[in-house]
Amino acid sequence: MNNKNLTKYLIIILMFNLLFVSCDNKEPTNGFNKRLKGQVNIVVHKDRENYIKKFSQEFTKYFPNVTFNIRVEENIYDNFDKLLNEKGKNKSNIIVVENKYVPYILKENQDELFDISSILALYKDNYNKEDIKKVSVNNSIYGLPLDRKPYYMIYRKEIFEKSKINIEDIRTWEDFINKCRIINKKNKNNYKFIWEENENELYSLLLSQLAGSGYYLEENSNLSYSDILKVRNTIETFKKEDILTRNNLIDEIRSGKLAASIVNINHINKIMKEVPEMSGKWVVTKVPSFEIGGNREISLDGYSAFVPKETNNKELVLTFMEFMMANERLQQELLFNEGVFPVNTSTHKSKDLNRTVEYYNDIRLWLMAVNTEKLLMGK
Repeated sequence: MNNKNLTKYLIIILMFNLLFVSCDNKEPTNGFNKRLKGQVNIVVHKDRENYIKKFSQEFTKYFPNVTFNIRVEENIYDNFDKLLNEKGKNKSNIIVVENKYVPYILKENQDELFDISSILALYKDNYNKEDIKKVSVNNSIYGLPLDRKPYYMIYRKEIFEKSKINIEDIRTWEDFINKCRIINKKNKNNYKFIWEENENELYSLLLSQLAGSGYYLEENSNLSYSDILKVRNTIETFKKEDILTRNNLIDEIRSGKLAASIVNINHINKIMKEVPEMSGKWVVTKVPSFEIGGNREISLDGYSAFVPKETNNKELVLTFMEFMMANERLQQELLFNEGVFPVNTSTHKSKDLNRTVEYYNDIRLWLMAVNTEKLLMGK
């Protein structure tokens, strides 16, 4: 980027700061509205398609001469090299990938990624150091962390009450398994109590819980063989008791077969939206621990956005990256409407997070998520 373009870009950043911080999100001037033009090509996993669409739609309100080409791909990590080396008008400008793949991407593709340290500088204090470290190499920042996924237990209140079981008494996984046994025996039923999205998810979740870390397994170096064995044995017990399912979450809930499960905040929001008839029937609590007094907080990495070094129209692409960082109002909106929990800790201070969620018996769900992150990240 030459000096002339850099100056233009810094002016745009200054305008963003005025727009989102000083001006309470008022419309910018018409002249500024039309400064940027062109197409931004974004490759994203389906789980964050709506997230990116919302930001792109908001962006075009201020920059009407900008268009977005959003492409959904399932196996972004497997195709990462190909995405970096695309040619032509639809060449990827931004790639949104799951953070569990980031260590490998930085190891294999660091030289092909754009260093975004300069645009993150103004916002660095809004991110936990570990979140920044995750997307950095040698003090250079290559990715923009977007979100995290705190996990909780959900329980069908009336099913547990019918068996005279107090949900608050379930403090350990041993307690949980025993209560599940009692319910299925008393009701002569075969309720499921653990839903798993894919085969390895539960294993990673429980290892993260034992490590007391909010970060993915590769960084949990303090785990011992006995910890790993403990997790394996717990999952084997779930299978032996026939309380685990990998069927579609919403289908299992609608059928009445799912009496409890460990789910993340995205799932909790999805249940609210897609099964409104079950409002008031679910209780949200912390996850059981492996022993009395053990860790009951779990939060895993979400997604991060990367810019290929050889991307075209850098000024426009980096401005959009800046826009995603600056627009805290939209980050909060996506939390409430999509269940996407922002890593930007500045948004965690909003009074709106104190609102209760009627669907889950008026729990302060969003504040609960903030407290999970604070406990795990130490901020």
